[in-house]
Amino acid sequence: ITFETNDRLGQSKTIEIFDLQGRLVDSKIFTSPEITIDLSPLSSGLYFYSLLSNGQRQRGKIVKQ
Repeated sequence: ITFETNDRLGQSKTIEIFDLQGRLVDSKIFTSPEITIDLSPLSSGLYFYSLLSNGQRQRGKIVKQ
């Protein structure tokens, strides 16, 4: 899955992926405007993400099939 931001290159951003129990299953810090997260190690199911970029936090759901 790929996440894109409107931030400029060089600004630090953090993406975190959580399972249904709220456990952190992946976390990455990146500086490019986009990042691709490999979900293949994760089991099928519902996950949540939190993207912190430029002081703003965006949250959402991911369904892995």
